[in-house]
Amino acid sequence: MAELVRDTVGVVAPDVEWTLAASAEMGLRSLQQDSYDALLTCIELPGMNGLDLIRHVRATYRARELPIIVVSSLIDDDITWPVYLAGANAWVARPFDTDILLDNVMTFMDDRGTD
Repeated sequence: MAELVRDTVGVVAPDVEWTLAASAEMGLRSLQQDSYDALLTCIELPGMNGLDLIRHVRATYRARELPIIVVSSLIDDDITWPVYLAGANAWVARPFDTDILLDNVMTFMDDRGTD
């Protein structure tokens, strides 16, 4: 999924830099080592799931500091509600529309620049 998002959005926004992590654990390590503008994740990940990833990230970063956008084909209230409660900023359903995903990313990036 990560490669699909990167490749699809990369056509529309080639200046956006992406770091891909093969698991939530690798993503957390990347967040500890570098600074990022946003986090895109799905719920179904190898090892730690996306919901737990969001909880770990929110223990360190506030929503305005690091927006989290979930891209997932799972659209059940039993899943989406806990994800928002854990601190996700947005949910983009898969299969996703590139413009909708990019609009979400850019909206949160723009919001970070204003105080």
